[in-house]
Amino acid sequence: MPAATASPFAATLVLDTSGIVALYDASAEAHIGAVEAVRAASMRLVPAAILAEIDYMLGVRLSPNAALDFLRAVESGFFMIEPFTRDDAGYCRALIEKYAQLQLGLADAAVMAVSERHRAANVLSLDRRHFEVVRPTAFTAFRLWPSVAPKPAAKSRRRK
Repeated sequence: MPAATASPFAATLVLDTSGIVALYDASAEAHIGAVEAVRAASMRLVPAAILAEIDYMLGVRLSPNAALDFLRAVESGFFMIEPFTRDDAGYCRALIEKYAQLQLGLADAAVMAVSERHRAANVLSLDRRHFEVVRPTAFTAFRLWPSVAPKPAAKSRRRK
């Protein structure tokens, strides 16, 4: 991993599954940016509500060892697991209802809930589609890291 660099964001970073996958996938276009953001943060919060998704994505997309490495980082205290509270459930339900056209799911809504609860605008996520549209109440907007999202994969074209 590259050495930590100065970061323009505050100490708390909330992590989304896509950001964690980029962090553990050295071949990902967003890997270096994810590493730099995580290293610059003094507090790295992971919502408990997304742990199964993280385990699945790391295990399937990368390897079971990547999932184990993530667990070791949690065990060591590098990542802090944030509980999913009753208030979070209500907040998530309200977001999912309000932004129904986005098909916002529980995982992204839970990341937003933790971010709001901690007043931590900084989120490690590659999911621009949801986080750039949803407007939090505790701050103006989510600040997404890495600051430049990887380009989406080109879609193949079929001939008619």
